[in-house]
This record gives sequence, structure tokens and C-alpha cells, in this order.
Amino acid sequence: MKARSSSPLALLFSHLLVACVAAFAGAQLLAPTQPPAEPAPAASPSPAEPPLFQVGERQYSYHDLPIEYRRPLYQIRKLSFEQQMLLIEEAVVEAYIQQQMAAQNRDRMSIQNQLMPGAAPSEEEIAAFYAENQSLSSPPLEQIRDEVRTYLTAARQEELKRSLLTRLLVEGKARMLTEAPRLERAPSQPES
Repeated sequence: MKARSSSPLALLFSHLLVACVAAFAGAQLLAPTQPPAEPAPAASPSPAEPPLFQVGERQYSYHDLPIEYRRPLYQIRKLSFEQQMLLIEEAVVEAYIQQQMAAQNRDRMSIQNQLMPGAAPSEEEIAAFYAENQSLSSPPLEQIRDEVRTYLTAARQEELKRSLLTRLLVEGKARMLTEAPRLERAPSQPES
């Protein structure tokens, strides 16, 4: 009955792991598999699109790559973006809590209770959760009541954080400025 870890440290570790995998996969994607059929045209990346690498005098951007390299690179970027957003969402909620603590001159607990009330489950909710998830090998509720309470509290806190984040975004009190990666075709290269 463990809650999915979403602490800032766990999210940061997850993000670093994704970055390492992306770097390794990117190196594998660029490894030569066969000689090119014809020399690449002498184009340079557009100013809005940073180069990924350089061979000789030519710099290559995302759109210079054949589709078989762009698709996996897009998937890696997308996965990395999703991990970034999880971390950024946590940071948005934390920054808002910090701002409210300073503005109202109150401690964290009172601000969290104000913004995200009702995280602690009732005894009835604990008993209902136990009854719904009980198996033949489950210990009696009395032995694991604290673990169930911790799990339900963590799950509810995540729901309340999500709700607070949504409310902040809808009310215009926060904005996400990070753009998602896009899979785009290069105009000069047909999809194979």
C-alpha cells in the first residue's frame, strides 16, 4: 500500500534519469548504421531551431535529420518534457504556498490547511479503504491503521495539490511557460 513517490527529490532524480537515458539514446540514434546514399544538402539550421551537432563545417538541426531519427528523438524529448512538467507543477504549488506564507505572515501548515483542506482521512474512510482492498493475507486493520492513514493522506494531498494547481492556472494566478516538443516534418524530406 505504498503511494507513488512524487516528492521533489524523487521527481528530480526521475528527471535526471530521463536526461541520462535521453543522452545515451541520442548517442545511439546518431551512430552510423549505413553510409548515406547521397551527400546532405548544405543547409544551416533556422535561427529558431538550435543545432544538435556539427559534422565538418555543417551544423545539423532536428529538421535536418531523417524521420527515422526525428521520431525517436521526439519521443525522448516528449518523455523528458513530461518529467519536467511534473517537477515544474510541484514547484508552482510550492512557490504559491511560499508567497502566501509571506503575504499572510503565517506558517506553512496553516497555509496548506487553508489552500488544501481535508487531507487527513476520517476513521470511516480508513475502514472503507481497508475493506475494499483487504485480501486473505491482509493483517488486521488495527495493525496497519497508521500505514493506511499515511497512504490515504498522501493520495489526498496529491489530489488537492492537483486541484490547487488547476485553480491557480484557471484563475490566472500561475502560467506554464514551458512549451511541449512538437513532431514536425522537414519540408524537404518526405516521410518514408
